[in-house]
Amino acid sequence: MNYRNKQKLSHCKRSATFLRSSAVFVLLMLCVVGCFDNNPYPSEDIEQKTFFYNFTQEPDTLDPAKAYSSDLLLFIEQIYEPTLQFHYLKRPSELEALTAETVPEAIRYDKDGNKLDLDAPHENIDKVVYRIKLKKGILYQDHPAFSVDKQGKHIWHLGSHESFAINGKHPDELFSLPRSKDAVKHTRELNAADYIYQFKRMADPKNECPIVDLLSTHVKGFKDLAKKIESDHDKLKLSKANKILISNEQDDSPTLTKKETYFIDYSDNAYDIPGLKLIDDYTFEVVLNKPYPQFRYWMAMAFFSPVPWEVDRFYLQNASQEKNLSIKRFPVGTGPYKIVENTGNFRIVLERNKNFRKAYYPTVGEESAKASDKKKGLLDAAGKQVPFIDRAVFTLEKENMPRWNKFRQGYYDLLEPHQLGSDQFDSAVNITADGAEASPDMAARDIRLLQGKRPYVRYFAFNMKDKVVGGYTEQQIKLRQAISIAFNVQDQIDIHASGNGVVQHGPLPEGIFGYRPDEAGMNKVLNKWDPKKRQAVKLEIAKAKKLMVEAGYANGIDPKTGKRLEIKYNIPDTAGSKTLANFVKKQFSLIDIGIEIIQYTQNKWKEELKTGNYQLIWYGWFADYPDPENFLFLLYGPNSSIDNGGANYANYNSPEYNKMFKQIETMPNSPKRLEIIDKMQALVQKDCPWIFGYNPITFTMHQGWLKNYKPKFIGGGYMKYWDIDPKMRKIHLKKNNKPVTWPVWITLGSPCI
Repeated sequence: MNYRNKQKLSHCKRSATFLRSSAVFVLLMLCVVGCFDNNPYPSEDIEQKTFFYNFTQEPDTLDPAKAYSSDLLLFIEQIYEPTLQFHYLKRPSELEALTAETVPEAIRYDKDGNKLDLDAPHENIDKVVYRIKLKKGILYQDHPAFSVDKQGKHIWHLGSHESFAINGKHPDELFSLPRSKDAVKHTRELNAADYIYQFKRMADPKNECPIVDLLSTHVKGFKDLAKKIESDHDKLKLSKANKILISNEQDDSPTLTKKETYFIDYSDNAYDIPGLKLIDDYTFEVVLNKPYPQFRYWMAMAFFSPVPWEVDRFYLQNASQEKNLSIKRFPVGTGPYKIVENTGNFRIVLERNKNFRKAYYPTVGEESAKASDKKKGLLDAAGKQVPFIDRAVFTLEKENMPRWNKFRQGYYDLLEPHQLGSDQFDSAVNITADGAEASPDMAARDIRLLQGKRPYVRYFAFNMKDKVVGGYTEQQIKLRQAISIAFNVQDQIDIHASGNGVVQHGPLPEGIFGYRPDEAGMNKVLNKWDPKKRQAVKLEIAKAKKLMVEAGYANGIDPKTGKRLEIKYNIPDTAGSKTLANFVKKQFSLIDIGIEIIQYTQNKWKEELKTGNYQLIWYGWFADYPDPENFLFLLYGPNSSIDNGGANYANYNSPEYNKMFKQIETMPNSPKRLEIIDKMQALVQKDCPWIFGYNPITFTMHQGWLKNYKPKFIGGGYMKYWDIDPKMRKIHLKKNNKPVTWPVWITLGSPCI
């Protein structure tokens, strides 16, 4: 064989070896690419009725006596059940019974105990009684707090010096029932005393209930109850009181140590008040001092959920404290779901409560010219037993972009309005002459778009207790007016809400009695009416600068320091807050005011609202119920966040406003009520405790496999009505997340010889 042939043979052998190696490499690559799956969830979760969603901040408490924000109610409302709820489908919102048999009526009595007509003069009314009768057979979820032996003794109610590993006993997990051979049951029936117990928990200053002032005002004896409980706390700091259980009735320790906890049994007769009456196991009464029509709405809120004494006792013992087990993290309710995992800095998981009673999907919905729930398929499940979803997995997701990408891939089932960032809006929504629709990319992925406007206001609150931005002198008011004129809310809507919002001129949003559109509702302190454009137009920046001079801050200079006036703007570490803060800086610079941005964790930020260590914050308020009182109380003096832990974060305290608020608080909607509300709005427009922001136009997006979904505007606990089609989800996940194989084919196409 000549040299040329040998060289050719050698080259062929090398080529063959290379081809064999390449083939093996390519096969391996194909296997890796084919098997690669970026799905963050186990296949068993994908293949069953699991709801995947996210939360934006670690929840600080899931205790229904404390929680008031939508991010907390997301979980609480699936676990707990107040006596009433708002109908899932009907608009406008309508109350219906939940654990109660019927929606209770207000019965009015005079001081002699005689029933009065509804139109009886208020001065003749001594009390108003709501009698609530519960449905029978409602059970709590299984929980160690209820575990009893054959003698009825609670197995996991331990002494102050015991732990969960004592005498051979040890709960496997809080969520997998303790397997004690002595236990005969792990749940019990809901009773009326549980609701009364929760009322008393709210009276306890230790629980820091944000509506304690409202209850003290309306429920007979509630204020005295709060004082008594506070007094008993003071006694317990020194020694035991006769009628109060400290960790265990058999505990003989003479005093409490710093590590020991104690349990106040609110069911003790010592804590009875005339405003809360137990009639029988299934019936109780709430007695008010005077008419308060909105109280029925409050009974549909999570605050008024039942908390059993056994659960309170279980979590307040040392053994639970040692394991970081508390009602704040692991609530216990009668609702359709129970919490089975809570690593709040990562994931929260709910599962179906196997003890949940028979409940059914609504058989009627909204039927109007603009909306037909039947045509939309929202009544396809009419009359079927709920819940449909077996498991819900919530993942902490602070940033907009990762959340958006996962939703687009199909790894989140729902994207609510506050989660659709302006950066994603253009690729998600097409604005048309007829409204809005999902973009072609979203439609191809079978992602549905729902548009609406909820009763919601967003605003910047000045701290009225602050010496610079607060106060009620003419100069202080003019400073806030100048800032409010300079601040371009429409620009904020265009930049930070993709143009989807309506400028607010007062504290009431559209859809709430007292709201006036167009010129009638215009804030005349900050705007003028353009008859040609038929819209309000902000006053010129020159007017704002003139007000700055009159306020004593010519050219933005603080006369006390000789330096530029600088205002502290406190923000939480949430998505978009820093971007908004930079926008605020630019707006304030128009009248030569500086902004110092102070950023906190979400929980620390909330704490600062109670201490008053801020000058300016950005906040929002959803309607708890469809009544103007629910918004106007945000500026009622006694609801101050600093003084009383209320929702008045501006700490606005105008005697004139407070007086008018008390007038309209219990009035039915009428021309007289409207007249007073007009005066109240005119007053706050002048005083400017808020920079009135906007009422967002909401866009909700959900995957096509999420069935029966209708955005909630008022009320909660609606996840039980939703359904998941796992087969449809699996098809779309495969379609939308195809493996990238082009590197392999490039390798295959490379020359070998």
